[in-house]
Amino acid sequence: MKIGWVFNSKYSFNDQKFAEIFDFYVLRTPISNISKRGISFKERSIDVGVLVRILKKESICLQKNWHQVKAQELERICYENNILENVKEIKEIAIHTASRENKTASLFYAIRCAFAHGSFSIHTYNKEKYYFLENRDKNKLKARMILKEDTLLAWDNLVERMTK
Repeated sequence: MKIGWVFNSKYSFNDQKFAEIFDFYVLRTPISNISKRGISFKERSIDVGVLVRILKKESICLQKNWHQVKAQELERICYENNILENVKEIKEIAIHTASRENKTASLFYAIRCAFAHGSFSIHTYNKEKYYFLENRDKNKLKARMILKEDTLLAWDNLVERMTK
């Protein structure tokens, strides 16, 4: 089934928060061997086991709505969570396949790919900005996420604080 979101919302690098998010997740990505400007979790001396525990403490999304699934299950899980065709409820959620050595790296990689390939849109709901992110590889759905702008910034800041 080919169901894609439409990504035509406006964005601007003059928006300081957007610019910071793009810079961290795409250019300075903590995923190994992706960007020449990247600084990997390993190079940052970050234990991803510790990082994931802290991320889960700080993010309700990751406590309840973080699903790493097999590729063949992804569309079904998106459908069950009402984020396949039309988004029926705005809530933070991350659904992605395993693409890296661990769940945390896979999450950050999916976010990076969505931004790098332009598969994102920004929506305001109840005075908060939400980023709708989608990752595809060879037109196969690999990730769907709805994350608050504040969450993306908090994760960036946490990684930066943990960098030794």
